[in-house]
This record gives sequence, structure tokens and C-alpha cells, in this order.
Amino acid sequence: MDALKAEYSELMNSTLPSAARSKSSSQEIWPVHLNHCFLRIILDSVVGQGTAPWKEKIPDQKKPAIHQLTQEQLRECIELGHAILDGKANLVELDERSLKCRGKASKIKAEK
Repeated sequence: MDALKAEYSELMNSTLPSAARSKSSSQEIWPVHLNHCFLRIILDSVVGQGTAPWKEKIPDQKKPAIHQLTQEQLRECIELGHAILDGKANLVELDERSLKCRGKASKIKAEK
């Protein structure tokens, strides 16, 4: 578990934000660039299964999510992070799904 947690932390806190700041070509648009945004998007997708905020599925709000994730959830989060980096997962779509499950407004401007 320690190795998975280390990989997860590196991906969320360094690798993904760096890719976003450098405007990596793996994503056409990088709608976020801060680590907590990547955490929100990925945790909402994996833990909240795209239908609920991850915090509704984690029992102890005082402990960081990383310490409450199962081994399978950690692996899924890491896989999704790599899919974003590889351009196999669309970050805009994932962000929009996360915002929607939280009742937040879309970042996509409606076409006129």
C-alpha cells in the first residue's frame, strides 16, 4: 500500500499539475492545474463513481482520503491519472462530470 500511496501522491501533487502547467499535448484543454482540482476530479470519478462527491463516500472527514482508499481504489485513481496523462481520458469531460455531481456550474460556455 505504501508504494501505491507514494505513486498516487506523486501523480496528483506533481506529475498532473506539471503536465497541465506545461500544456502537455495529451489533453486539448487543461481545465485545471492545481493538485486539489485533480484530486477532486479523480476521486469523484473513482470513489464517487461520477455520481456523487467523493466526500460523501469516505467515512472519516478528518483523515485525508489517501488513508481511507482501498487498494483497488488507489489503483483505479492511478490508472485514471495515467489515462489523463496519456490522452486516453478526457479531462474536460471528467471535470464536467465532477462539477455536475457537486451541483456546480459547467465551465463550458453554451454555443449560441
